[in-house]
Amino acid sequence: MRSIVVTLALAVAAYAATCTDGTTNVFTIADQNDPNLDIHFENVKVQTYDDNGKPACNGNAPSLNLPGMIKLVSGDIKVTAANDLSKEEADLTLVKNSLLIGTVCDNGKSKNPLVPDEDCKIADICSVLGADMCKLLGTPGTYDLATIEKDLNITGTITLPSINGAINGILKGEWSIGILLQANGKHFGNIKLPGNAKWLYIN
Repeated sequence: MRSIVVTLALAVAAYAATCTDGTTNVFTIADQNDPNLDIHFENVKVQTYDDNGKPACNGNAPSLNLPGMIKLVSGDIKVTAANDLSKEEADLTLVKNSLLIGTVCDNGKSKNPLVPDEDCKIADICSVLGADMCKLLGTPGTYDLATIEKDLNITGTITLPSINGAINGILKGEWSIGILLQANGKHFGNIKLPGNAKWLYIN
């Protein structure tokens, strides 16, 4: 009897830890709803993958793998004004779920003596998003992420690079991530990851 119970418990645990594409590897993007900004994300869902394209999870929750991939699968991006985003960068707000570490970056400025300011920015975000997606973010319109590949020939899959620098040593774990998009000193968009939970696991 005991062996049956143990077997069932192991089976339940294995099922709970299964990484199911479109179910357990999903998080949302929360727009900060600043009316002064030109780019807004509405009900955007993202799926996470490792660098081989396999669904990436931490237990029964998504894992943001670096290197890895994400796919913007649904929701809308609304762009209200035309802008040249070719020199766009991102200021990061990074808070780790750790009493010892806590806030590492705040709007592109380091709050940790071991992490330089440059680790709190993505200097050329268009190199990560791709030229077509970057152009879309600078072109007025409402874009349905479920159909942009078919309608506009723009992929929603974004390849994420590995991270170098001092922050790499503390990267693994649960984080709250804020991303402030800007170019030439002007702010364009402000989002938080994840939108559907407090923390997102980074591997």
